[in-house]
Amino acid sequence: DGGSSLRGLSAVQRISQLNERKNQLEARVKELQRALQEERRNSELLRQSHKTNVEEYVQKAQKAEWELGQYKKNEDKWKKEFESKSVVAAKVAQLEEDKMQLRSKLERQGSVKRKSEIIEQKAVELEKENLRLHSQLARELHRVKTEVDLRIAI
Repeated sequence: DGGSSLRGLSAVQRISQLNERKNQLEARVKELQRALQEERRNSELLRQSHKTNVEEYVQKAQKAEWELGQYKKNEDKWKKEFESKSVVAAKVAQLEEDKMQLRSKLERQGSVKRKSEIIEQKAVELEKENLRLHSQLARELHRVKTEVDLRIAI
């Protein structure tokens, strides 16, 4: 308490100390007023920033709602397109599978055909060998017959 420390002082000293204390308090009041003004300015800036942020969020929310509305409006069309594309993709996949099966079948048939051609070629070769052997046998038979005929004649 400043009053009890002033009791033993002269009036001039008391006035001087009171003036000093008054000056300190005025300086403190000015400092607090500046701080309050700074806080009000910061508060206003914060409020403006918050207002701007809120407005941005409101705009973003409205845009998202609009986009959702557009999506819902087009959702059925997109589903139909997707389903038709899925059907086409399934048909394409089935055609690819059929193509692979046909290719495999043709390869097997080609393999059978090649085997058939090889067998036919072997048959032709055997037929030629058979004709050669028949011809050789006929010559040998003719030679033996001629030899027998000569022996009989002698």
